[in-house]
Amino acid sequence: TVREVIDLTQGDKKHSVRTIDLLAGAYSLLVTHNDGRVSQWFDTLQNDKRTLTHIRDFKLASELKYLLPDSHRKGFYSFYTNGTLQSHYTTSEKLVLFKRAYK
Repeated sequence: TVREVIDLTQGDKKHSVRTIDLLAGAYSLLVTHNDGRVSQWFDTLQNDKRTLTHIRDFKLASELKYLLPDSHRKGFYSFYTNGTLQSHYTTSEKLVLFKRAYK
């Protein structure tokens, strides 16, 4: 059975969903939107019921090509068409690494 239906675009058609990934620990979802935004969602208790809840957004460049969850910590890597690689830590919302993989 389906527990609930959630609009991951939050009512904004320009935030259409490209991919959905599990973050390390399997409790958080990372939703990559076509406009470069990445949103994080996880279950919270509301009125004694679990519900999937939007937690935070990461505004990434629209040139985002691929997102890879880090398998050892609560973060993710973002890869861009221009060769840029970034490492993000979700709980502090900090950018940990910004490098150019190729020119």
